[in-house]
Amino acid sequence: MPGMMPRLAAAIIAIFCWIGLGIQFSASYADHVDLISTLWSLGRFFTILTNLLVAVTMTWVAIGGRPSVNFLGGVTLAIILVGVVYVTLLQGLRVLTGGHLIADILLHKVSPTLMALWWLLFAPRAKLRPRIVPKLPGSAAHACSTRPPTSPCRRAPTHSASRLSVLPAAARA
Repeated sequence: MPGMMPRLAAAIIAIFCWIGLGIQFSASYADHVDLISTLWSLGRFFTILTNLLVAVTMTWVAIGGRPSVNFLGGVTLAIILVGVVYVTLLQGLRVLTGGHLIADILLHKVSPTLMALWWLLFAPRAKLRPRIVPKLPGSAAHACSTRPPTSPCRRAPTHSASRLSVLPAAARA
């Protein structure tokens, strides 16, 4: 990730996230008038926590930090999830005005879009390997990884005509 362009883009993303979080805090503080209850209220939302993570991560990248590609991928996936869930399920449920509206746009639309673009343009994706995909118990990946190498799911598939004989006659026609 050498070069100034990724760092500059990361700084822009961080600034948008910090501004969005600041506006959201200010608008929420006006509703609660208490620091602890405002922080408690905001800390319940995946959007706030994820944007905070993006802001901290992109600030770190902007000042020269080099988080792992797996970490960057996780952060990007989380913020994209924020944007997709908002646009598909939550948008329009409440009429927002003032600071709440500005924070809503920055935290639900701008930061997910900018982070996805940053990932596509600057992230060192070549270092990602399929091995980072979790092998959850009960999944096909887990079932095959726990079997011996001679197991049918661990061998390369063959396309011999003899395998077609197990299909019903209607499927072979």
